[in-house]
Amino acid sequence: MVINDAVMGGRTTANKSFTDSSLVLKGKLSLENNGGFSSMRANNSEDLSQYKTINITYKSDYDFDFRLELYRDYWMPNYKVALPKTQQQWVTKAYQLSEFSESIMGKNGKAKLTNLQLQSVIRIGFITAEKRPENFDLEVKQIQFQ
Repeated sequence: MVINDAVMGGRTTANKSFTDSSLVLKGKLSLENNGGFSSMRANNSEDLSQYKTINITYKSDYDFDFRLELYRDYWMPNYKVALPKTQQQWVTKAYQLSEFSESIMGKNGKAKLTNLQLQSVIRIGFITAEKRPENFDLEVKQIQFQ
């Protein structure tokens, strides 16, 4: 599912598509009407507490965050790690799940993700992490929990 700032009055546009081996999010970020984000997410029903790391293979010309969400309400905390731009080169970033930091409506909190919280992750996804009003794209080849 793709969710843009239009849910709050913004003007960002984006779409997801699939290649033979990847998932693509492309769009144009707009700061008009208090806009400034685009996200792509999927539901999760698996207990992630059995895993310690995540590997994400992707390429992008824009900074994104990868998020683990515990709540349906957008104003509740979620946990994220940064996925820096790769100049459209494939990279695999590995993160310890304990590295995920709290974020509340785009503002960084101090808490780290706990093993107990990993049992309750309801969604995983990506969100733009920059406020540059221009075209963006993110192509994801693999997300692997280990």
